Amino acid sequence: MLKVSGNWFHRPTKRQVTIFTLVWLMGVTCLVIAMTDFFSKGLLQRKYFINFFMILFSLISVLRCWNQYWKQNNKKKVF
Repeated sequence: MLKVSGNWFHRPTKRQVTIFTLVWLMGVTCLVIAMTDFFSKGLLQRKYFINFFMILFSLISVLRCWNQYWKQNNKKKVF
């Protein structure tokens, strides 16, 4: 049976963290491809300022999710 672990963002499993990271990578890749028109234009343009914040804040979310995963799995287990 599957173990219910509550909120997946605060108590993520390795599979959830991996899926979240892969979805984030695909989203950021699609966003960068759309911003650069398949890499034919430069990425550092003033009109993409908001998109850079979207990428930054989504990166922070992914890092927090990984941090929660490491905190949860690296606790010293005392019997």
